[in-house]
Amino acid sequence: MNTAHAKAKDKTLPTSKLLKQVLQEIRILRREFSLLLPSEDIEEYEHPDRIKRSYQKAIKKYPPAV
Repeated sequence: MNTAHAKAKDKTLPTSKLLKQVLQEIRILRREFSLLLPSEDIEEYEHPDRIKRSYQKAIKKYPPAV
């Protein structure tokens, strides 16, 4: 029984590596989510249409990491 348990344990990642990978994924998701939610109302600026066009160009040229 102990040998089967040891073999299964060898196939899994160490806890620290797994935690680092999970945290990395959470950071990526947080960045993507923050891009979707505007933090300011651009209608208060002088040229909101220009800002929207510039943002759309930037998203096309530099898409968010997936």
